Amino acid sequence: MAVILPHANFPGCKACMPACNEANGLPADTLPSGGIWDMPTGLNAQTKNIIELYQEPDSDTFAFVKRQCMHCPDPACVTGCPFGSLQKSDWGAVTWNSSLCIGCRYCEVPCPFEVPKFQWDSWNPKVVKCEFCYDQRLKKGMEPACTAACPTGTVIFGKRADARLGHTQYQDQGHRCRRLSALASECLLVGSDARHKTAQAAVARKNT
Repeated sequence: MAVILPHANFPGCKACMPACNEANGLPADTLPSGGIWDMPTGLNAQTKNIIELYQEPDSDTFAFVKRQCMHCPDPACVTGCPFGSLQKSDWGAVTWNSSLCIGCRYCEVPCPFEVPKFQWDSWNPKVVKCEFCYDQRLKKGMEPACTAACPTGTVIFGKRADARLGHTQYQDQGHRCRRLSALASECLLVGSDARHKTAQAAVARKNT
C-alpha cells in the first residue's frame, strides 16, 4: 500500500494533522504557541504527520510538504532495531511493537529522514512514527486518518499501482505537478523507491 503526495498542488490546509493526532491518541503540540494552538515545528513525540512550507531561496515559488514516515521498501529503522520491534507489515506499513522495544533508540540512527522520535518525558516511553494507522484503521479495512481527512482528495491512499493511476487521473484533470527546484521531486509516493524519498528528505532538511 502507498500514499501519493503531489507536492506542487498540495493545498497545505493541515486538516490531516489533527485527524492524525485524534486517530493515534496524541495531544496537540501547543508548546511553541504558548499553549494556544497546535503548532509543531517538526516531527516529534507528539506529531507523526506535519505539513511544512518549502520556499525557493530569493523567489516567490513555494510548496507545502507533507512529512511522515516514508514506509521504505527496505526500511533502515527495521534493520537497525536489534530486537525486531519495528517490522514491515504485509500492508506496507512500518509498524512498532512496544512489547519488543527496549528503548535503545537504534532505529533513530539509520533513518535518513529522521522520522522515529522517542518520548523522553514519559516514564514508559514509546517510539513515535507514522504507522499508516495500522491498528486503528487498516486492520478494520479503513484508510489512514490523514488521507480520509483530506478535503480535496489530493493525498491518495491505496495499492501502489492504483495510487499511481489516481495521480495520473489527477494530472489529466489539469492539475499538473511542476518541479519547484532541483531538490524537490514532482510528486512523492510514500513507500516507493529511494530516489523520491531522498528528494523529499532534502526538501524537508532545507526547510529546517
